[in-house]
Amino acid sequence: MSNVSIHGFDQITASPVTHGLAVYRFKRPLVASEHEYFMGRLKDAEMLPRSRASKAAQTIGLHAIGLQKFFALGYSSPSSESAMDEHRSTLSDLAERCGLESAWSFHVDTCVDVSERQTSGLIRWRHGSPAGTTSVRFPVAGKRPTPTSGNIIPRLAMRFELARSVCVDSAGVLVAFCQHWMAPFIDHVHAQKCEIRERTDAQCFLMGDVNIGDDGRTVRYRLDHLIVPGDIDTCVQHLLGTLDRLHDVLPIKQAWIGEE
Repeated sequence: MSNVSIHGFDQITASPVTHGLAVYRFKRPLVASEHEYFMGRLKDAEMLPRSRASKAAQTIGLHAIGLQKFFALGYSSPSSESAMDEHRSTLSDLAERCGLESAWSFHVDTCVDVSERQTSGLIRWRHGSPAGTTSVRFPVAGKRPTPTSGNIIPRLAMRFELARSVCVDSAGVLVAFCQHWMAPFIDHVHAQKCEIRERTDAQCFLMGDVNIGDDGRTVRYRLDHLIVPGDIDTCVQHLLGTLDRLHDVLPIKQAWIGEE
């Protein structure tokens, strides 16, 4: 496949709930016309989630705010072998036409079930807990938080130091990975069935965000008032797994569980 380094893009959708993320790195800054071609090819190959595919024209806006070489976008995993082949063919074409250098895809195939929260107060996983890890490729200090008697964590946070300073392009990637981490803590099935207008009614946390420190390298991901689905170990492993995937794209020097 041309001279592009491909990681993933070989997972056929099996779960009714899949949250996909794809990261694309180009050899050179893209001009506006190349942005349009890039986004148009992703749309034609059905690699963008439906809500994003209809907004391909916004690519010029992306170029205007400085996203020129490094992109993190929602990814719609293929549903068949032929669709997977089309995705990989699209990446090869982007390498030839626009100088795509590397591409990664990631997915989480579950989400929480909040339908019993009002009656029992319990939050469960719809399709099993998300895949995580206890072993990552960078040192991790700190200790896991302890839930209250109501199985609530006041704050689940992870700070980590990047090997390189954050730029405009990589800041967008950090935000995308934070959203990817938070995605399974939102009951997307319940939200669609009940046509929930406020997303907080379908999620099992109060708020979450990403913060980049003044040094340009230290980043914090956090969720506040998390009602723990299952056990805390699963939640911590999912967070570690997310950071281990991020490490493939933006190398991490070290990390700390908690605020300190």
